[in-house]
Amino acid sequence: MTNEEFRNIIEICRSHGFVKEMAERIAATNNPYYICDFAEQISAADTPEIMQILEDAMLATGDIVHIYEFMFMAVDSGIKNFNLTRFEDAIIESKNPKLMYYIIGYVPGVNIPRLLQAIADTNSLKYIEHAKTDYELPASTSEETFYPETLKKYSTKYLGDIYLQILTSNNPYDINEYAEFYGDVGKSTEKLQRVIIETGDILHIYEFACSVKGADIPLIEEVIIQSGMVKYMYYMYEYLAGTNKDKLRAAIINTGNQKYIDKISGTVTHSDEKSLS
Repeated sequence: MTNEEFRNIIEICRSHGFVKEMAERIAATNNPYYICDFAEQISAADTPEIMQILEDAMLATGDIVHIYEFMFMAVDSGIKNFNLTRFEDAIIESKNPKLMYYIIGYVPGVNIPRLLQAIADTNSLKYIEHAKTDYELPASTSEETFYPETLKKYSTKYLGDIYLQILTSNNPYDINEYAEFYGDVGKSTEKLQRVIIETGDILHIYEFACSVKGADIPLIEEVIIQSGMVKYMYYMYEYLAGTNKDKLRAAIINTGNQKYIDKISGTVTHSDEKSLS
């Protein structure tokens, strides 16, 4: 499916209905951007039957960062028939402490004690320390040393060997997890950033800016503006420290997207903005 075909589907739904049929077409693309945007843009998709079609499709992508974003979007947009617990389960099953920490902070209604236990069980010192600033964490029930779950499929933990595999993986999630876990080693972050930008996966590029020490924020900001994807411009504007707010505000207004124009009109820049790098 092309972007033009997607826009035509949105127009059909708004003008003529056929929402279930169009939701099934969107689900069949296995494209997390189309699935998430359809759920966000078509209010008539907020039925138990149609939302399950879209949830099933999003979970089937296997992309846990896009799964998290769908969860965030659904709650932020007030979608009534979204199954929050189902997506919370997926985040916990991913064993990714960063995403568990994100949903505690940004997704109202999640089971915080359950998520705190899951973070403790990863034994990730970084996210245990983050969580401890606001909560009392339970003791871990696991003795395993933390290592990113997605990197376990590689044949080695040796820094040089896995680095070469990551560079050629074309897997933006793995690139992000490697870059965050191993940190800025020499010029590695610059090369990993170049590779992740080349994937063209805007959500993962945004996530690189959020969580990887040494990320070039102005460069990534420009990549996201040039993508024309207003939602990620807004995410950078609202949630990431060190961005050019005036530039992002102008870019958001230039898209003409009223939802996000309204959001920035009501946004107050808080002094506690931070990144997780």
